[in-house]
Amino acid sequence: GVLKDLRGDWAQATGHYRMAIEAAPTEAEPWNNLGFSLLLQGDYKAAERYFTEALQRDRDLAQARQNLRLALAFQRRY
Repeated sequence: GVLKDLRGDWAQATGHYRMAIEAAPTEAEPWNNLGFSLLLQGDYKAAERYFTEALQRDRDLAQARQNLRLALAFQRRY
C-alpha cells in the first residue's frame, strides 16, 4: 500500500490496506495505514475514523495518535 500511496494510486493503496484490515482486524497498524492514505487524499474525516480505530486496538501507537492530531488539525478541530 505504501508504494501505491507514493505513486498516488489511491484506489490500489486503499484496497491493499482494506485487505490487511480484513486479514488482521485486531492489529492497529493496518487501520493507521489506511487512515494515513485517506489523510494524503484529503479525506480528513474518514482518516480520523481509521486513526481512532487504530487507537482502540493499541492505545500506545504513537504514530496513530500523531496522525489523529493531523486529521483534526486539517479539519480545524484543535
